[in-house]
Amino acid sequence: MWGKRVRESSPLETFKVSEIITTSSFAMLSLILGFTYSMAVSRFELRRKLVIDEANAISSTYLRGKIIHVDAAKYKQLYRRYLDLRIESYDSYDNPERMAEIKKETGLIQKEIFTDFEVITLKNRGALESAYLYAMTDMFDSEFERSIALDVNLPPSIYMIILMIAIVTIGMLNYDRGYSQKESHWAMTLFIIVFAVIVCFIHDLDHPHTGAVQISQEALLMLRNSWVVQ
Repeated sequence: MWGKRVRESSPLETFKVSEIITTSSFAMLSLILGFTYSMAVSRFELRRKLVIDEANAISSTYLRGKIIHVDAAKYKQLYRRYLDLRIESYDSYDNPERMAEIKKETGLIQKEIFTDFEVITLKNRGALESAYLYAMTDMFDSEFERSIALDVNLPPSIYMIILMIAIVTIGMLNYDRGYSQKESHWAMTLFIIVFAVIVCFIHDLDHPHTGAVQISQEALLMLRNSWVVQ
């Protein structure tokens, strides 16, 4: 063991310096893990909020549009299909082929919704039409914001920095153990287990569509259920 060999040829001051380095490594690792965890939690909360915001936007647009649209059957079918696609987009995130189809169909429905609105405004351009236009653009913006939020994750460089600091910390911990002639491995094992659990949890929070921690789609599901009884 490196620490044991150094102990035989180095004074006690060397061990004290190594203890300082080990403590500093632990402190730095704790700091960056806390910072990264905070970032992951913030992103998770934002994504959860965007689900609620989009559900509210779709509901507002649907209710306002019912007043000005003549073809009620087509209007309901269009919005219900749009809502189904928004729910499915989260469940199919890890299926690139299906996601491409969903995005394409979503874009076509958005275009059809806007085209129908343009036809209506040829005859009427009052307060109701203005209110519907505002709600419709908000709904489109919500879809875009939620899609972007799912695509943006923590940069891989952060995980690389965490790994590098962890390697240095483990190396210094092993060095100190050898220098002090301690044969127990429990501290090293415990550190590695705790470190792995924390990193996995951070990654899980940052990728909620793939891990154990999932973003609830309850707001969108409740909206769809409310439309079924209408």
